[in-house]
Amino acid sequence: MTETGTSTRNKATVRAFFVRMNAGDVAGAFDLLTDDVAWFSLSTRRFSDRDQMRASIEWVNTELLRAPIQQTVTTLTAEDDRVAALTEGHAVTVAGKRYDQAYHFLFEFSGERIGRLWEFNDTYHSRTVFALSEAGDLPRTDPA
Repeated sequence: MTETGTSTRNKATVRAFFVRMNAGDVAGAFDLLTDDVAWFSLSTRRFSDRDQMRASIEWVNTELLRAPIQQTVTTLTAEDDRVAALTEGHAVTVAGKRYDQAYHFLFEFSGERIGRLWEFNDTYHSRTVFALSEAGDLPRTDPA
């Protein structure tokens, strides 16, 4: 079966999303999302809106990590308006702990932008490395 133009475009958008996130260009990555994007995280078991996710990612990148998580895409599969991505993420915390995570992302497109996103990972590893609460909350002192 051959890939459609839409599938090719959507996969390219997902690749661009990870390239931008790897570079710490959160604003650029979020330009690929719709204004009303909903982002599900297995750690919190809830959807967050665009502003919540952006603030959370920026806080993690500046307060918990020495550099942004480097996501290596190992598999992309596209069908209809969805792209599934298997990735491996690596980073080092400010305390020097290694963060080596396996992820599955499911991106759902609304036109040419990502409208819904599901993020699945090893929640035990995240809790251990980042000292997350059982609810998946980060150890933060800021008001976000």
